[in-house]
Amino acid sequence: MNLIDEKCIDHYILYEKVKIDNTKRKIHLYSINIAQLSHIRTMTMYNKLNCFLKNYDIPIDNKKVQDIFNEIPNIILKYDIHKKDIEEGIKEEVRDKRVRKDILELTKYPFVKIYKRKYIPKGRFLTDTVFKKRFEKTNYIYFDIIFKEESIKLYKKRVYKTCQYLVSRSKKQKNVLFCFQEIYPLINFLEVIINFPKLIVIDPKMKDFYYKKEDNMYKTLFFKSNNILVSKDFPFEIQRIETEYDIFLNFFNCRKWDGENWITERNMNQNIKYFIPDFNLYLYNIHSFLYRDKKIKFIFENSFIPFLKETKKKIIIIGDFNFQMKEETINYLKNILGEENIKSRFIENPFSLKKKNYDGIILKI
Repeated sequence: MNLIDEKCIDHYILYEKVKIDNTKRKIHLYSINIAQLSHIRTMTMYNKLNCFLKNYDIPIDNKKVQDIFNEIPNIILKYDIHKKDIEEGIKEEVRDKRVRKDILELTKYPFVKIYKRKYIPKGRFLTDTVFKKRFEKTNYIYFDIIFKEESIKLYKKRVYKTCQYLVSRSKKQKNVLFCFQEIYPLINFLEVIINFPKLIVIDPKMKDFYYKKEDNMYKTLFFKSNNILVSKDFPFEIQRIETEYDIFLNFFNCRKWDGENWITERNMNQNIKYFIPDFNLYLYNIHSFLYRDKKIKFIFENSFIPFLKETKKKIIIIGDFNFQMKEETINYLKNILGEENIKSRFIENPFSLKKKNYDGIILKI
């Protein structure tokens, strides 16, 4: 079964057999990115047309998308839509037939829904400047357009086929850990995985679903993309570690000071640290913020390598690194890590275009 050809996933599955302490003990470790519920839709605040599952065909080219974004403010002003405010983070479906007709004439492509939203640029994103230029005159009210919606039924089918493949592939293996990334909606993922008794969800735990609705964990579990840890024939304790400061999590989350508070570009369930006491091993399941060559080299030279060189801890970092790198950067990382006896692999995303993105694994055992 080729999960990419069948449009179940759009990343290669990473696999590593990890031997512990030169003994017969080993962990079979997998990293699987299952693209979240995938609509073909505008992400106007980020100035792009997006589909989370990259092997879907995108119907409109980027030049046309920019023309659409440039014209949307005029449609908003034409029908005084900006005069009724809306809170950031809220979306309202636009059902006005006049608006829908204008949008159809603009896109020249059928769509499913239009959402009215609001975003006030704060300088956190590179696209804030162009967004402000377009939508300042609309009180930062904007539209997102959904061209195609993936059904829950199809999403669950993708998850089912992926789990079916993983169970088959790991059939003869024990001590197996599956690090999933980009799981959303989580509840539908869990509805599928209960059909596979050998697959045990380690994180999140059932108690996490009883947080109050206003709590960040509740909002993340039900409305955001999540990393999930699943085991098979793994009898050892695994602890999720919450720390105020962690050199790896800070980087992959893009943690930074905004002048008043520490903020991150990832939610609390996208980069997660675990500890396995029986192996004295720290495991990181990663879905990183996007980084490019210069920043990647800098953090490895000045933070990661010095830390890994000095620490006595066993550490595995695996997942969707979201590293946009040139070949020379990959070779450089392999060399400087190899000099410290740290194993690494970087796997190209199959749907990278001119700029190649990489998943990866780093092992200090």
